[in-house]
Amino acid sequence: MSMDPQDWRRTVIVPPGMERNYREFGYAPAVRTGPFLHIAGQVGRDADCELIHDARGQIRQAWNNLGIVLEAAGAVTGDIVDIVSYHVDLERHLAVFKQERDRFLGNDLASRPCWTAVGVSRLSRPGMIVEIKALAIIGSHGGAGNFEGIR
Repeated sequence: MSMDPQDWRRTVIVPPGMERNYREFGYAPAVRTGPFLHIAGQVGRDADCELIHDARGQIRQAWNNLGIVLEAAGAVTGDIVDIVSYHVDLERHLAVFKQERDRFLGNDLASRPCWTAVGVSRLSRPGMIVEIKALAIIGSHGGAGNFEGIR
């Protein structure tokens, strides 16, 4: 890993379809510094910034949005080393969240990132039930975990 300051400049990652939140709210979906990709909390909104209303759909969309950010930065799911998820009504949605997480990350437990789940009373907008924040080290995957979206 190079320690040259030129290689460690901050680069804001704004995938196509996420420009509106960046322009209007200053929300950067991710910031890359060297090989580190800091991914801001992803929620269950579609490309039109409309919130998905059913729990599974909202959770799945949050994972999909995380994948879109990874892809825009040149990373894959196997590069994720840390996930923090925030949940409104954690106990109610945890089983579905874990199912969607497993679909997104795959079944190889040895390559799983560490994960912290936090129960919260609310998120930034009414109706949001989950937000997923992640840290990835680009190129650390060893060939595993390409994102193809969740269907």
